[in-house]
Amino acid sequence: MENLLPSKYLEAEVIKITNYSPEMKKVSFRADLQQIDFYPGTAMILRPSDTALRHYTPSVFDKKAGIFEILFHIHGNGPGSNLADNLLPGDHLKLSAPAGKKLYDRKKNSHFFFGDETSLSFYAILQEDIIGNDQSSHGIFELNAINQHIPKELGYDINIVQKTPADPGKEAINLLEGFLNETPQLLKQSIFYLTGNVASVQRFRTTLKQHGISGGNIKLQGYWSEGIEGL
Repeated sequence: MENLLPSKYLEAEVIKITNYSPEMKKVSFRADLQQIDFYPGTAMILRPSDTALRHYTPSVFDKKAGIFEILFHIHGNGPGSNLADNLLPGDHLKLSAPAGKKLYDRKKNSHFFFGDETSLSFYAILQEDIIGNDQSSHGIFELNAINQHIPKELGYDINIVQKTPADPGKEAINLLEGFLNETPQLLKQSIFYLTGNVASVQRFRTTLKQHGISGGNIKLQGYWSEGIEGL
Protein backbone atom coordinates (compact mmCIF):
# COMPACT_ATOMS: atom_id res chain seq x y z
CA MET A 1 0.00 0.00 0.00
CA GLU A 2 2.88 2.37 0.75
CA ASN A 3 4.13 1.84 -2.82
CA LEU A 4 0.71 1.93 -4.49
CA LEU A 5 -0.62 5.00 -2.64
CA PRO A 6 2.41 7.15 -1.84
CA SER A 7 0.25 10.27 -1.37
CA LYS A 8 -1.31 8.62 1.69
CA TYR A 9 2.05 8.40 3.49
CA LEU A 10 4.71 10.88 4.52
CA GLU A 11 8.35 10.77 5.49
CA ALA A 12 9.07 12.37 8.85
CA GLU A 13 12.26 13.21 10.72
CA VAL A 14 12.52 13.23 14.50
CA ILE A 15 13.79 16.68 15.50
CA LYS A 16 13.24 16.79 19.28
CA ILE A 17 12.31 14.55 22.18
CA THR A 18 10.90 15.77 25.50
CA ASN A 19 10.65 13.32 28.39
CA TYR A 20 7.95 13.98 31.01
CA SER A 21 8.29 10.71 32.92
CA PRO A 22 9.61 7.20 32.30
CA GLU A 23 6.17 6.46 30.80
CA MET A 24 5.49 9.62 28.80
CA LYS A 25 7.43 11.47 26.12
CA LYS A 26 6.70 14.00 23.40
CA VAL A 27 8.32 13.48 20.00
CA SER A 28 8.48 16.38 17.55
CA PHE A 29 8.65 15.54 13.84
CA ARG A 30 9.41 17.55 10.70
CA ALA A 31 7.66 16.66 7.42
CA ASP A 32 6.08 18.20 4.33
CA LEU A 33 2.50 18.73 5.52
CA GLN A 34 1.27 21.23 2.93
CA GLN A 35 -0.93 18.76 1.05
CA ILE A 36 -2.09 16.82 4.10
CA ASP A 37 -5.69 17.13 5.32
CA PHE A 38 -6.01 17.26 9.09
CA TYR A 39 -8.70 17.72 11.72
CA PRO A 40 -8.37 17.26 15.50
CA GLY A 41 -8.56 13.73 16.78
CA THR A 42 -7.43 11.95 13.62
CA ALA A 43 -4.70 9.35 13.92
CA MET A 44 -1.54 8.55 11.98
CA ILE A 45 -0.42 4.97 11.43
CA LEU A 46 3.14 4.14 12.42
CA ARG A 47 4.68 0.78 11.47
CA PRO A 48 7.04 -0.39 14.23
CA SER A 49 7.76 -3.69 12.44
CA ASP A 50 6.96 -5.50 9.20
CA THR A 51 3.83 -7.03 10.73
CA ALA A 52 2.64 -4.48 13.31
CA LEU A 53 0.75 -1.19 12.93
CA ARG A 54 -0.02 1.36 15.64
CA HIS A 55 -2.29 4.45 15.58
CA TYR A 56 -1.23 7.71 17.24
CA THR A 57 -3.05 11.04 17.47
CA PRO A 58 -0.93 14.19 16.98
CA SER A 59 -0.99 16.71 19.82
CA VAL A 60 0.28 19.44 17.46
CA PHE A 61 -0.10 19.64 13.68
CA ASP A 62 1.36 22.81 12.11
CA LYS A 63 1.06 22.56 8.34
CA LYS A 64 2.78 25.87 7.67
CA ALA A 65 5.83 25.10 9.80
CA GLY A 66 5.90 21.44 8.74
CA ILE A 67 5.91 20.25 12.36
CA PHE A 68 3.76 17.71 14.16
CA GLU A 69 4.11 16.24 17.65
CA ILE A 70 2.88 13.08 19.35
CA LEU A 71 2.64 12.36 23.07
CA PHE A 72 3.64 8.71 23.44
CA HIS A 73 2.68 6.51 26.39
CA ILE A 74 5.49 4.01 27.02
CA HIS A 75 3.39 1.34 28.70
CA GLY A 76 5.30 -1.92 28.30
CA ASN A 77 7.09 -4.16 25.86
CA GLY A 78 4.74 -3.81 22.88
CA PRO A 79 6.18 -2.92 19.47
CA GLY A 80 4.78 0.62 19.50
CA SER A 81 6.18 1.36 22.96
CA ASN A 82 9.54 -0.10 22.06
CA LEU A 83 9.80 2.01 18.91
CA ALA A 84 8.75 5.23 20.65
CA ASP A 85 11.08 4.56 23.57
CA ASN A 86 14.07 4.21 21.26
CA LEU A 87 13.48 7.15 18.92
CA LEU A 88 16.32 9.67 18.67
CA PRO A 89 16.69 13.05 16.93
CA GLY A 90 17.68 12.45 13.33
CA ASP A 91 15.70 9.22 12.97
CA HIS A 92 13.41 8.97 9.94
CA LEU A 93 10.00 7.28 9.88
CA LYS A 94 7.22 6.69 7.39
CA LEU A 95 3.70 7.39 8.68
CA SER A 96 0.26 7.45 7.13
CA ALA A 97 -1.58 10.71 6.58
CA PRO A 98 -4.03 11.48 9.44
CA ALA A 99 -7.41 9.78 9.18
CA GLY A 100 -10.30 8.70 11.40
CA LYS A 101 -13.37 10.08 13.16
CA LYS A 102 -14.23 13.78 13.25
CA LEU A 103 -14.87 13.95 16.98
CA TYR A 104 -14.81 17.69 17.67
CA ASP A 105 -18.30 19.23 17.79
CA ARG A 106 -17.82 22.90 16.91
CA LYS A 107 -21.47 23.72 17.69
CA LYS A 108 -21.11 22.93 21.39
CA ASN A 109 -19.83 25.61 23.75
CA SER A 110 -19.04 23.24 26.62
CA HIS A 111 -16.74 20.22 26.24
CA PHE A 112 -16.00 17.50 28.80
CA PHE A 113 -13.10 15.03 28.48
CA PHE A 114 -12.36 11.69 30.07
CA GLY A 115 -9.21 9.69 29.42
CA ASP A 116 -5.81 8.47 30.53
CA GLU A 117 -2.19 8.71 29.36
CA THR A 118 -3.12 7.52 25.86
CA SER A 119 -5.63 10.39 25.58
CA LEU A 120 -3.31 13.32 26.24
CA SER A 121 -2.45 13.95 22.58
CA PHE A 122 -6.13 14.06 21.63
CA TYR A 123 -6.92 16.38 24.54
CA ALA A 124 -4.05 18.72 23.61
CA ILE A 125 -5.02 19.07 19.94
CA LEU A 126 -8.71 19.70 20.73
CA GLN A 127 -7.78 22.37 23.26
CA GLU A 128 -6.39 24.48 20.40
CA ASP A 129 -9.78 24.62 18.66
CA ILE A 130 -11.80 24.97 21.86
CA ILE A 131 -9.70 27.90 23.07
CA GLY A 132 -9.61 29.40 19.58
CA ASN A 133 -13.42 29.28 19.40
CA ASP A 134 -13.80 30.82 22.87
CA GLN A 135 -15.45 27.69 24.26
CA SER A 136 -15.04 26.05 27.67
CA SER A 137 -13.66 22.65 28.60
CA HIS A 138 -13.68 20.49 31.72
CA GLY A 139 -12.71 16.93 32.39
CA ILE A 140 -11.18 14.10 34.38
CA PHE A 141 -8.05 12.11 33.60
CA GLU A 142 -7.14 8.88 35.38
CA LEU A 143 -3.34 8.64 35.43
CA ASN A 144 -0.64 6.61 37.10
CA ALA A 145 0.97 8.48 39.98
CA ILE A 146 4.20 8.95 38.03
CA ASN A 147 2.31 10.90 35.32
CA GLN A 148 -0.07 13.05 37.35
CA HIS A 149 2.11 16.17 37.05
CA ILE A 150 2.10 16.12 33.24
CA PRO A 151 -1.19 17.94 32.40
CA LYS A 152 -0.17 20.88 34.60
CA GLU A 153 3.32 20.85 33.08
CA LEU A 154 1.69 21.04 29.65
CA GLY A 155 -0.36 24.03 30.83
CA TYR A 156 -3.75 22.34 31.34
CA ASP A 157 -6.07 22.75 34.30
CA ILE A 158 -7.97 19.47 34.51
CA ASN A 159 -9.02 17.13 37.30
CA ILE A 160 -6.64 14.22 37.94
CA VAL A 161 -7.47 10.98 39.75
CA GLN A 162 -5.49 7.84 40.43
CA LYS A 163 -5.80 5.07 37.85
CA THR A 164 -7.36 1.91 39.37
CA PRO A 165 -6.58 -1.10 37.12
CA ALA A 166 -8.51 -3.53 39.33
CA ASP A 167 -11.63 -1.36 39.15
CA PRO A 168 -11.39 0.68 35.89
CA GLY A 169 -12.74 4.21 36.10
CA LYS A 170 -13.69 3.97 39.79
CA GLU A 171 -12.13 7.23 41.05
CA ALA A 172 -13.09 9.16 37.91
CA ILE A 173 -16.73 8.05 38.16
CA ASN A 174 -16.88 9.01 41.84
CA LEU A 175 -15.73 12.51 40.88
CA LEU A 176 -18.12 12.61 37.90
CA GLU A 177 -21.07 11.78 40.18
CA GLY A 178 -20.23 14.84 42.25
CA PHE A 179 -20.07 17.07 39.16
CA LEU A 180 -23.39 15.76 37.85
CA ASN A 181 -25.10 16.43 41.16
CA GLU A 182 -23.60 19.90 41.61
CA THR A 183 -24.03 21.28 38.07
CA PRO A 184 -26.58 19.07 36.26
CA GLN A 185 -27.70 21.66 33.72
CA LEU A 186 -24.18 22.70 32.74
CA LEU A 187 -23.13 19.12 32.13
CA LYS A 188 -26.31 18.27 30.23
CA GLN A 189 -25.35 21.04 27.79
CA SER A 190 -21.88 19.55 27.24
CA ILE A 191 -20.46 17.20 24.66
CA PHE A 192 -18.51 14.34 26.25
CA TYR A 193 -15.34 12.81 24.77
CA LEU A 194 -14.60 9.43 26.37
CA THR A 195 -11.22 8.02 25.42
CA GLY A 196 -8.49 5.67 26.64
CA ASN A 197 -9.12 2.35 28.36
CA VAL A 198 -12.19 0.64 26.87
CA ALA A 199 -13.36 -0.71 30.24
CA SER A 200 -13.18 2.74 31.85
CA VAL A 201 -14.89 4.35 28.85
CA GLN A 202 -17.80 1.91 28.98
CA ARG A 203 -18.38 2.45 32.70
CA PHE A 204 -18.13 6.23 32.30
CA ARG A 205 -20.70 6.16 29.49
CA THR A 206 -23.07 4.02 31.57
CA THR A 207 -22.90 6.55 34.41
CA LEU A 208 -23.61 9.46 32.07
CA LYS A 209 -26.65 7.73 30.59
CA GLN A 210 -27.95 6.91 34.08
CA HIS A 211 -27.94 10.65 34.73
CA GLY A 212 -29.88 11.41 31.57
CA ILE A 213 -27.04 12.43 29.25
CA SER A 214 -28.11 11.79 25.66
CA GLY A 215 -26.10 9.24 23.67
CA GLY A 216 -25.83 11.84 20.92
CA ASN A 217 -23.72 13.97 23.25
CA ILE A 218 -21.23 11.19 23.98
CA LYS A 219 -18.24 10.60 21.68
CA LEU A 220 -16.29 7.36 22.17
CA GLN A 221 -12.71 6.53 21.20
CA GLY A 222 -11.22 3.51 22.96
CA TYR A 223 -7.44 3.42 22.58
CA TRP A 224 -6.61 0.19 24.42
CA SER A 225 -8.12 -2.75 26.25
CA GLU A 226 -6.51 -5.00 28.84
CA GLY A 227 -5.36 -8.25 27.25
CA ILE A 228 -5.88 -7.09 23.65
CA GLU A 229 -2.64 -6.25 21.87
CA GLY A 230 -2.69 -3.39 19.42
CA LEU A 231 -6.09 -1.82 20.07
